[in-house]
Amino acid sequence: MQENNQNSIGPIAGVVLVIAILAIGGFYFFGKELSQRTEAPSAEEILSAPDQALQNLQTQGTSDEVTAIEADLTSTNLENLDAELNTIETELNF
Repeated sequence: MQENNQNSIGPIAGVVLVIAILAIGGFYFFGKELSQRTEAPSAEEILSAPDQALQNLQTQGTSDEVTAIEADLTSTNLENLDAELNTIETELNF
């Protein structure tokens, strides 16, 4: 009776081992895929991206008339001037 019990443990242990190896491999590849998706852009990608705020500032007038200066000031959006700083701070604290 004991001989029969020992014979059944071998295949069960083999199956458990194969399942554990497959699970570990799956977690490894899933983690690798996840880490590639959440990678931060490189410095070259950031520098090559168009900056709408900078383009708007470069298209302002060159007149020194008060009305032209006021028009440039009212068309300049300074509300999101520090939006990138908040993003950088969040990434550094993460």
